[in-house]
Amino acid sequence: MHVAVAPACNIQCNYCNRKYDCSNESRPGVVSEKLTPDQAIRKILAVAKEIPQLSVIGIAGPGDSLAAGGRNTFKTFEMLAKKAPDLKLCLSTNGLALPDHVDTIANYNIDHVTITINMVDPEVGQHIY
Repeated sequence: MHVAVAPACNIQCNYCNRKYDCSNESRPGVVSEKLTPDQAIRKILAVAKEIPQLSVIGIAGPGDSLAAGGRNTFKTFEMLAKKAPDLKLCLSTNGLALPDHVDTIANYNIDHVTITINMVDPEVGQHIY
């Protein structure tokens, strides 16, 4: 399950769409409503009650999960660790703030980190990918 709690982004790539929800688009980054950590926890617990096989919670766009110091991201993970410790945690980031948060990510036992790499030059991109 994806919850959008990141309040800001440190770049404006074309991945996220902050304008609407779309029933045909279920990827993280397409959502019109950002949640506070409290709202996210209530939503996660409600979904987990209805879908007991829920096993992974992810934080991705819109907004970068580590921008703005990652405050909402880590607050949500902190609350989840107390209220639903069996859920696996993951986050997606563009990686610009990643070096500042490696220790915090490790401390929260975040299982998966996805780093999106954006560029305007395909020649550069082919060497990164």
